[in-house]
Amino acid sequence: MNSKEQDESSVIRNQPGDIGKLHKEQVALYWDFENIHAAVLEEKYGEGVYRKVFNDLQEPVVNIAAIVRYASNLGNISVNRAYANWERFGSYRFSLLEHSIDLIQLFPAGGKGKNGADIRLAIDVMQDMQTYKHIKIVVIVSGDSDYISLVQRCKQCGREVFGVGVQRASSQYLMKSCSKFKFYHTLLDDARYLLVNAIYNLLANEEKACMLKARLHPAITRLYPTFDVGNYGFSSFVEFLNECRDLLSISQGDNDQMISLSEQGFKLLQEEKTGVNSLMPN
Repeated sequence: MNSKEQDESSVIRNQPGDIGKLHKEQVALYWDFENIHAAVLEEKYGEGVYRKVFNDLQEPVVNIAAIVRYASNLGNISVNRAYANWERFGSYRFSLLEHSIDLIQLFPAGGKGKNGADIRLAIDVMQDMQTYKHIKIVVIVSGDSDYISLVQRCKQCGREVFGVGVQRASSQYLMKSCSKFKFYHTLLDDARYLLVNAIYNLLANEEKACMLKARLHPAITRLYPTFDVGNYGFSSFVEFLNECRDLLSISQGDNDQMISLSEQGFKLLQEEKTGVNSLMPN
């Protein structure tokens, strides 16, 4: 290679757009999938629900894309591995495949249905820490206190550990052990707030109590032109609305459903925005 070719090669290898990629931290993402699924399910339907449907094909309630998006914001995901008895989680198939998650099948041992995910996950994490020295950030998707010792060991090995779990189902001691702990619902709250704020503004401006469902998507994109549900892990606006049903009061109109804010929707708005206390339903 002559000097001119060497200079050109050097320029190509050092394009400014590549610098960030070269220096991003490497992330290992581990899912105790049954733990996060059960926690989200009971957050949605109430405590004790998971035990009642334990042997059934499970409803896909976990927003996998939102968690992957959070982890990818920390760096490049080098390891993405989930542990569960996948016989009951077939409804997640396409989302798991879409995000290239390595699935570890764990059949339950004994009659109590315990699949031993915590033990297998911990063993794999420690092996990966020894094998993949370039991994600097570990993300554990679980709120189980059984992972406290694993978190401490990872930090002793010089890794940062980020946890993701449902607030009411996560151990406070695990949260304190992690470098940072992210509550699952906060991964979606930004989009949820934009939705309720758009509804509130439109209804307030028009002095109406409810709006046609068909007007909702144009209303939110008019207020927030860059809004895209794909950025929050949803494949469509309809899927996003289904996730936000607790924020909405829905009734059937003549030709379309009518939308207004539910008490939970006003509560979220009140938490994020001052001066709306008087709007809360009696």
